[in-house]
Amino acid sequence: MSTKSDGRKPRKDKSRGESSGEFFSVGPPLHAVRAGYVRRRADDLLFDAILAGRYAHVIAPCRSGKSSLVAATAARLEARGFNVAVLDLGQIGGRDAGTDAGRWYYSVAYRILRQLRIRFDLQSWWQEKSVLGNCQRLLEFYNEIVLRFVKERIVIFVDEVQCIGENSIGTELLASIRSAHNGRATEPEFSRLTFVLLGECDPVSLIDEPALSRRSTLRSRSRSTTSRGTISTFLRRN
Repeated sequence: MSTKSDGRKPRKDKSRGESSGEFFSVGPPLHAVRAGYVRRRADDLLFDAILAGRYAHVIAPCRSGKSSLVAATAARLEARGFNVAVLDLGQIGGRDAGTDAGRWYYSVAYRILRQLRIRFDLQSWWQEKSVLGNCQRLLEFYNEIVLRFVKERIVIFVDEVQCIGENSIGTELLASIRSAHNGRATEPEFSRLTFVLLGECDPVSLIDEPALSRRSTLRSRSRSTTSRGTISTFLRRN
């Protein structure tokens, strides 16, 4: 039996962008491993905050580099052994949401499950937990399924949070994120789970009672510096 090859072809096009002149990219997000990606201060701020287990929220307008920031940070985290999921709330709407909040939250859980490559009968479990409210059901989902099946540290990027304000049924997702973070005090396993929110607005503006959201404890930064060319990163101190 030959042991000289693992069945994967060597990557001969590693420096393709450098040799072909394809340095600049217009339109789609630029991945961190491609030539032309320039690491910004926001990259290191966000990466360091996640390593420290802190909550972070990135506020930036459309087409200002959020997707590239997520891709770059995810690549660095995976290199450190993290499991990463990216939840795009902009893709959960219409048929998935409608006026049925239960289906919307199920779609959130299903997409996280798929992103983390967890094989589990979510539908049966979700029905068994139907007596619970959506916030509590998501919290149980993080604890009983996500943290049970994934033993490494987990980071969930929640992108396009402004969509919560548009469909008016996603505020309990924010509450579940707060509860998961606060749960670290009594359930140490929650310390392996970190959320990063990204969007065009402050999540505090999406809820009726800001005092109930853990976003109200964020360190204040000036919103005036947020423009198409800049990204504001809000980090929790602990």
